[in-house]
Amino acid sequence: SETDRRRIDYLAAAIISSISEAYSINGHTITIGCSIGITLAPEDGVDSETLVRNADLALYSAKANGRAAFHYFEQEMLETAKRRKQLEDDLRSAMTNGQLCLAYQPVVSTKSEQCVGFEALLRWEHPLKGTIGPAEFIPVAEEAGLIEALGDWVLRTAARDLSEMPAPV
Repeated sequence: SETDRRRIDYLAAAIISSISEAYSINGHTITIGCSIGITLAPEDGVDSETLVRNADLALYSAKANGRAAFHYFEQEMLETAKRRKQLEDDLRSAMTNGQLCLAYQPVVSTKSEQCVGFEALLRWEHPLKGTIGPAEFIPVAEEAGLIEALGDWVLRTAARDLSEMPAPV
């Protein structure tokens, strides 16, 4: 009910306020932050596993909105998490199945008007979704711990491609 929701809001705000107070430890002032994810039964789930997962998604959203915040679970959070997980799984596959490629953009000297190099741009051709831009998959790679392997692939591929280019390049 609306009254229950207001009570939960009040309790969450009170917990955040209490935890966020300054603490004095050995003469040093320490402050910590707190974010809270809220899920409600039975609307958001009936078993502990579902409720904890949904509260975690709400917590992730609260943290994304800044410190000292609380957020309720919303079904869209679960859909977003599922899409992100699928994108992560697809990216893992793309790295081993030849779906990634580099596009080379020439770098031209304004002084000599000559091509002095190339910028390597990472592209992903998903077999079902078409081109997926780096703005979408690079954050996923970073969060999933794939960014180092992805960077290694880019460097190896660019070095190989460079070795196959004509001598002046």
